[in-house]
Amino acid sequence: MSSNYYNSVRFFAAIITVMALISEPYLPKKTKTLHPHAYVDQTLYSDRDFGGVSEVRWLDKTAGKWFCNRIESDVYPSCGYSISFQLPRGEGLDFSAYNGFKLHATYEGDAQRVRIFLRNFNPAYTSMEDTNSSKFMSMVLHTKDLDEAVLINFDEFTVIDWWISQYQISREHSAVELNTIEALGIDHLNLGPHTLTVHKIELIGDFIKTVDLYLIIIMLWMAILIYEGSTRLYQLRNKTRQKERLIRELKSNYKHLEEEKNLYEMKSTTDHLTGAQNRTGIQQFVDQLIATTPRRTNIGLMIFDIDHFKRVNDRRGHDTGDRVLKSMAKLISINTRDSDLVGRWGGEEFLHISSDIQKSNLMELAEKLRNAVAFYTFEENDPLTITISIGVTLFRKDEPFLKALKRADDALYAAKNNGRNCCVFQD
Repeated sequence: MSSNYYNSVRFFAAIITVMALISEPYLPKKTKTLHPHAYVDQTLYSDRDFGGVSEVRWLDKTAGKWFCNRIESDVYPSCGYSISFQLPRGEGLDFSAYNGFKLHATYEGDAQRVRIFLRNFNPAYTSMEDTNSSKFMSMVLHTKDLDEAVLINFDEFTVIDWWISQYQISREHSAVELNTIEALGIDHLNLGPHTLTVHKIELIGDFIKTVDLYLIIIMLWMAILIYEGSTRLYQLRNKTRQKERLIRELKSNYKHLEEEKNLYEMKSTTDHLTGAQNRTGIQQFVDQLIATTPRRTNIGLMIFDIDHFKRVNDRRGHDTGDRVLKSMAKLISINTRDSDLVGRWGGEEFLHISSDIQKSNLMELAEKLRNAVAFYTFEENDPLTITISIGVTLFRKDEPFLKALKRADDALYAAKNNGRNCCVFQD
């Protein structure tokens, strides 16, 4: 995939991100009606259960209207209203997905404040038998705020100190909890008569919480980056494999070409019949030898010629002549040093070139080769005696190859005139 594709993906992701951030405040709120509702029970309570004298009664339960006269006595005066959710003890509603609740209520009386409370169940500190052991969380609301529907946020609530002290609550459980709400209620803080009508209680929450929206955006970008990174890595891996395969192919082709090159070089420098160096090979050897021996001293040169070779071809045929040439090249090679050169100069003539050699050693070598040929049995099934004549010379200081070759050839001519099967040296 091209960079333009990834740029397009990032561009559309950026547009989605901007649109999400701009539209987040305008998204519809998530709501849940607690009252009035069929599953909600409304309950009134007062301090009379504990010996008090406060009065509480329904004026219109269906409408949620109730009266309370909070009267001071020997017990703490109290009267109030609560709703519960017809659930077994230990179960409740989860308010944690909401920001708060909207209270629609009407107050009649002289009080300036009322208390709103929540009770949350948690088996870590709540007893099944003691209803007061459920966590008591509250906030204080001014009665003037009840002139219209008021939004009460859950972060306005705190845990009551007396409840923490009475039940010896540890610090880890002393914060507000909203995951198992058993009851929500209102009670009065001022003495005297009060009338309160609870019209509606409605949970309010964001369609999606800001932190969740940010998390989704982060996850979106992480997914895009992971996708892009993985696809790019996959593409890079494929490209690497292709390049590695191409490199292997190139290496294989190079090796094949190198082998062919070496083969062609060998063929271009090797006599196809005898396997000895041909004139090209001889010239290359001489050029390299001269390059490494600038003064060209102690370089020996011998030229061989098979005596009466035409007679062999005429009497035995050219196949026999070819076999004699092959045997001759092999016989000379095995009787000389590895560093020496044996080459076929043409027809029945062979050259031998050696470096770092004195005249006496060169003549000994020439005689050795002449004798090796003379005593060698060619064509074992129909024995054939072959002799060679050898012209021998040493390179002079700074002398060209062809000039030295001409002198060796003159020595060969002299050997032929001396009756053949002999070695002649010419300075």
